[in-house]
Amino acid sequence: MVYDEPACDKLLLTPMKSFKFPRTYADLESAPWCHSYERSNRTHGWECFIHVYDDWLPPDHEYGERCSAIGETLKDALLDLRELWDNYMLPPVEEVKS
Repeated sequence: MVYDEPACDKLLLTPMKSFKFPRTYADLESAPWCHSYERSNRTHGWECFIHVYDDWLPPDHEYGERCSAIGETLKDALLDLRELWDNYMLPPVEEVKS
């Protein structure tokens, strides 16, 4: 497949723009990049985790098999996810939407 250079450059500048940033657990369930999530449980002291598939991160990332956004609540975990979303996440080639 041959990419149109201007379109490819635009994609590289805003790679996640064509995907909806999640706001709820339902959004996470339908997100193609979300490996899984763990709801926070204040009774047991668990935090909220959002796990991202490894192939949605650059090949040279240092996060292991998957990367996780973490927070005391879903809102906090989503704030942490925003850092990954804006600065690191890239859709795999077959997931790129027009």
